[in-house]
Amino acid sequence: MLISLVGCSTTSGSGAKTSVSNFDGSRSVGISAHGAACKSMICPMLGATWVEKHPNTVGFTVQVLNEITNINSVAFNIDGEVIQLDGVGLTDFDRMANAKISRKSIVTDYSVLEKILNSKRTWMRVSTSNGPLEVAIIDGTTDSKAFHALKRFDTEVKAIK
Repeated sequence: MLISLVGCSTTSGSGAKTSVSNFDGSRSVGISAHGAACKSMICPMLGATWVEKHPNTVGFTVQVLNEITNINSVAFNIDGEVIQLDGVGLTDFDRMANAKISRKSIVTDYSVLEKILNSKRTWMRVSTSNGPLEVAIIDGTTDSKAFHALKRFDTEVKAIK
Protein backbone atom coordinates (compact mmCIF):
# COMPACT_ATOMS: atom_id res chain seq x y z
CA MET A 1 0.00 0.00 0.00
CA LEU A 2 1.38 3.38 -1.05
CA ILE A 3 0.34 6.42 0.93
CA SER A 4 1.15 9.89 -0.28
CA LEU A 5 0.90 12.98 1.85
CA VAL A 6 0.82 16.32 0.13
CA GLY A 7 0.79 19.56 2.03
CA CYS A 8 1.65 23.18 1.79
CA SER A 9 3.78 24.51 4.60
CA THR A 10 2.94 28.06 5.60
CA THR A 11 6.51 28.59 6.80
CA SER A 12 8.06 28.05 3.35
CA GLY A 13 8.68 30.76 0.80
CA SER A 14 11.34 33.14 -0.39
CA GLY A 15 13.60 34.97 2.00
CA ALA A 16 14.02 38.68 2.52
CA LYS A 17 16.76 40.26 0.38
CA THR A 18 18.96 43.19 1.33
CA SER A 19 20.22 45.47 -1.44
CA VAL A 20 22.77 48.27 -1.37
CA SER A 21 22.33 51.23 -3.69
CA ASN A 22 25.26 51.93 -6.02
CA PHE A 23 24.02 55.51 -6.16
CA ASP A 24 24.31 56.46 -2.48
CA GLY A 25 25.13 53.30 -0.52
CA SER A 26 21.78 53.17 1.28
CA ARG A 27 20.31 49.79 2.09
CA SER A 28 16.86 48.41 1.45
CA VAL A 29 15.13 45.15 2.32
CA GLY A 30 12.38 43.49 0.34
CA ILE A 31 10.37 40.30 0.37
CA SER A 32 8.09 39.23 -2.44
CA ALA A 33 4.36 38.89 -1.89
CA HIS A 34 3.27 35.61 -0.29
CA GLY A 35 -0.25 34.21 -0.05
CA ALA A 36 -2.53 34.89 2.87
CA ALA A 37 -4.71 32.03 4.20
CA CYS A 38 -6.59 31.79 0.90
CA LYS A 39 -9.69 29.66 0.45
CA SER A 40 -10.10 30.20 -3.30
CA MET A 41 -8.08 30.59 -6.49
CA ILE A 42 -8.39 34.39 -6.24
CA CYS A 43 -5.84 34.97 -3.52
CA PRO A 44 -4.73 38.18 -1.79
CA MET A 45 -0.99 38.25 -1.15
CA LEU A 46 1.28 40.48 0.91
CA GLY A 47 4.94 41.46 0.64
CA ALA A 48 7.01 44.34 2.01
CA THR A 49 9.82 46.80 1.30
CA TRP A 50 11.87 48.88 3.73
CA VAL A 51 14.32 51.67 2.86
CA GLU A 52 17.08 52.75 5.24
CA LYS A 53 16.49 56.45 4.48
CA HIS A 54 12.92 56.10 5.81
CA PRO A 55 13.44 53.71 8.73
CA ASN A 56 10.02 54.20 10.33
CA THR A 57 7.97 53.30 7.26
CA VAL A 58 7.21 50.12 5.35
CA GLY A 59 5.82 49.65 1.88
CA PHE A 60 3.31 46.81 1.73
CA THR A 61 3.06 45.13 -1.65
CA VAL A 62 -0.57 44.04 -1.96
CA GLN A 63 -1.29 41.57 -4.75
CA VAL A 64 -4.35 39.76 -5.98
CA LEU A 65 -3.45 36.49 -7.67
CA ASN A 66 -5.61 35.16 -10.51
CA GLU A 67 -7.61 38.34 -11.12
CA ILE A 68 -7.09 41.58 -13.00
CA THR A 69 -8.70 44.28 -10.84
CA ASN A 70 -7.95 47.76 -9.55
CA ILE A 71 -6.75 47.73 -5.93
CA ASN A 72 -8.25 50.76 -4.21
CA SER A 73 -7.20 50.23 -0.60
CA VAL A 74 -6.29 47.68 2.03
CA ALA A 75 -7.44 47.45 5.64
CA PHE A 76 -6.07 45.33 8.44
CA ASN A 77 -8.16 44.22 11.41
CA ILE A 78 -5.41 43.63 13.98
CA ASP A 79 -6.86 42.15 17.18
CA GLY A 80 -9.94 44.34 16.72
CA GLU A 81 -8.13 47.54 15.68
CA VAL A 82 -8.96 48.42 12.07
CA ILE A 83 -6.23 50.24 10.17
CA GLN A 84 -7.29 51.59 6.77
CA LEU A 85 -4.59 52.26 4.16
CA ASP A 86 -5.59 54.02 0.98
CA GLY A 87 -3.63 53.32 -2.16
CA VAL A 88 -2.14 56.16 -4.16
CA GLY A 89 -1.36 55.73 -7.82
CA LEU A 90 -2.22 53.05 -10.31
CA THR A 91 -2.49 49.29 -9.91
CA ASP A 92 0.08 47.25 -11.87
CA PHE A 93 -1.23 44.32 -13.91
CA ASP A 94 0.74 41.30 -15.02
CA ARG A 95 -0.52 38.50 -17.24
CA MET A 96 1.77 35.50 -17.16
CA ALA A 97 1.27 32.27 -19.05
CA ASN A 98 -0.75 30.65 -16.26
CA ALA A 99 -1.67 33.47 -13.88
CA LYS A 100 -2.93 37.03 -13.66
CA ILE A 101 -1.66 39.41 -10.99
CA SER A 102 -2.87 42.81 -9.82
CA ARG A 103 -0.36 44.69 -7.62
CA LYS A 104 -0.17 47.94 -5.65
CA SER A 105 2.30 49.26 -3.07
CA ILE A 106 1.00 51.15 -0.05
CA VAL A 107 3.32 52.94 2.40
CA THR A 108 2.54 53.15 6.12
CA ASP A 109 4.20 53.35 9.52
CA TYR A 110 6.46 50.41 10.42
CA SER A 111 4.45 49.98 13.63
CA VAL A 112 1.60 48.49 11.55
CA LEU A 113 3.88 45.62 10.53
CA GLU A 114 4.95 45.12 14.14
CA LYS A 115 1.30 45.04 15.27
CA ILE A 116 0.55 42.34 12.68
CA LEU A 117 3.52 40.23 13.80
CA ASN A 118 2.54 40.53 17.49
CA SER A 119 -1.14 39.85 16.92
CA LYS A 120 -3.22 36.77 17.59
CA ARG A 121 -5.68 37.69 14.83
CA THR A 122 -5.08 39.80 11.73
CA TRP A 123 -7.41 39.84 8.77
CA MET A 124 -6.79 41.78 5.58
CA ARG A 125 -9.52 43.33 3.41
CA VAL A 126 -8.41 44.30 -0.08
CA SER A 127 -10.94 46.67 -1.65
CA THR A 128 -10.96 46.20 -5.42
CA SER A 129 -13.03 47.30 -8.38
CA ASN A 130 -14.52 43.78 -8.35
CA GLY A 131 -15.48 43.97 -4.66
CA PRO A 132 -13.71 43.29 -1.36
CA LEU A 133 -11.49 40.27 -0.70
CA GLU A 134 -11.11 39.27 2.96
CA VAL A 135 -8.52 36.81 4.17
CA ALA A 136 -6.63 35.89 7.34
CA ILE A 137 -2.96 36.72 7.75
CA ILE A 138 -3.09 34.99 11.14
CA ASP A 139 -6.10 33.85 13.14
CA GLY A 140 -5.24 31.73 16.18
CA THR A 141 -3.79 28.50 14.83
CA THR A 142 -4.46 29.52 11.22
CA ASP A 143 -1.46 31.29 9.79
CA SER A 144 -0.25 31.97 6.27
CA LYS A 145 2.81 32.20 4.05
CA ALA A 146 2.36 35.99 4.18
CA PHE A 147 2.63 36.01 7.99
CA HIS A 148 5.85 33.99 8.00
CA ALA A 149 7.29 36.04 5.11
CA LEU A 150 6.69 39.22 7.11
CA LYS A 151 8.49 37.65 10.08
CA ARG A 152 11.52 36.88 7.87
CA PHE A 153 11.37 40.43 6.49
CA ASP A 154 11.24 42.00 9.97
CA THR A 155 14.22 39.91 11.14
CA GLU A 156 16.26 41.16 8.17
CA VAL A 157 15.28 44.80 8.76
CA LYS A 158 16.10 44.62 12.46
CA ALA A 159 19.54 43.19 11.62
CA ILE A 160 20.26 46.45 9.75
CA LYS A 161 18.60 48.97 12.10
